[in-house]
Amino acid sequence: MRVLHLTPELPYEPGGGGGRGREFFLCRRLVELGHDVLNISPVLPDEAHWAQALRDVGVENWIARRPASHLRETVGAIRSEPQVLGTAVVAPVRALEMRVFWVRLRRLAERAVAQWRPDVVVVGHDMAAAWARSLPPTLPAVLTLHNLTWHWYLSRARRRQGAAAVVLRAEAARYRRY
Repeated sequence: MRVLHLTPELPYEPGGGGGRGREFFLCRRLVELGHDVLNISPVLPDEAHWAQALRDVGVENWIARRPASHLRETVGAIRSEPQVLGTAVVAPVRALEMRVFWVRLRRLAERAVAQWRPDVVVVGHDMAAAWARSLPPTLPAVLTLHNLTWHWYLSRARRRQGAAAVVLRAEAARYRRY
């Protein structure tokens, strides 16, 4: 099969955190099983050198370079697609972040669908689940979960007090509904 893998963080190993490592080994294993895999993910300037790690294990890897400034990236996304700003009102913070990333990634994903012709798309992480909605509805999609983001917020709220705990619990509830 031809597997289009979309993830909000560049998969690489060694290191890079649990989600990055998990997505790296998932892609590598799919190649070992005989599948063609194309990964598309955003990449911060200091991560760009890790893009080769996927290529070294047989995964085609298209990256969207992110600016070093998160503020500049968000403003650029809003300038490019003003409806991104509406996401801040109706969706949790991490969903807004994924919407900002998708402004850069959508073009690559659409090109991959048109030219590379995947049989299935795999979206890594619950916070990026909405990305599959921008792709053709006839393209089967799979969501992999490394964390449950609402639980991630809730676990942090349990370790905090005062206003920080209230904000984190509220965000957990927003994310769970999302």
